[in-house]
Amino acid sequence: MQECRRAYAGPVSAMKPLESRRGQARVAAMRFLYEREYQRELDLAEALRRHFEFMQVKDGVAGYARMLIEGVAAKEAEIDPLIESHLDNWKLSRLTRVDRIVLRLGVYEMLYGDGVPPKVIINEMVELAKLYSTADSSSFTNGILDAAYHALQREGKLG
Repeated sequence: MQECRRAYAGPVSAMKPLESRRGQARVAAMRFLYEREYQRELDLAEALRRHFEFMQVKDGVAGYARMLIEGVAAKEAEIDPLIESHLDNWKLSRLTRVDRIVLRLGVYEMLYGDGVPPKVIINEMVELAKLYSTADSSSFTNGILDAAYHALQREGKLG
């Protein structure tokens, strides 16, 4: 009987992280922004069109991904110092590209997202870090985004 209780992980309808449309959009945004790190000189709109076409990003996912991508690109100068303020003895430029992108996405969505609870955003960013970065990145991502969340909450800046 105890084994059955341990094996039960919640309602059957519960979605795993990154399976929702928004979760898929976060993955698409992270992939695009990673590619963009190597090709910043390309026109953003054209690069997005080509990337979404090549990666076969569905319409229901593309809209939210586009909002995240365009927002991070436009607000990077505002987001980066906020992230850096929570890095102890590190510079943002020293982080892996994936970690830097995941943190930017998380902070952007907490600042400008449309009502997604910050804990959901943090959880999804941790999942992205687990999938695409180093073994230590998920706990690192969680710590930085949690600190950013509390700072934004104190300042009344949550989106």
